[in-house]
Amino acid sequence: MKKEISKENKRRLEAIASNFRELRFSYGLTQAEVGENGNLHQNTIARIENAKNVTLTTLFDLADYYQIPTHQIFDE
Repeated sequence: MKKEISKENKRRLEAIASNFRELRFSYGLTQAEVGENGNLHQNTIARIENAKNVTLTTLFDLADYYQIPTHQIFDE
């Protein structure tokens, strides 16, 4: 049985998604460019930006790519 994501965790994922999407837009990059240059698959970038469940290490890899402190990932 698949575990359901709580409304609070869904809100948190959406905030993270929004933060990364806005960051990408501010750099004027496509998801494909971020994926290629950040050693992540474009589908992974799409999953993050669409508030899908991803691993923390993937979020940390993306923070490293953008050269932002990891706590900024979770700023709401």
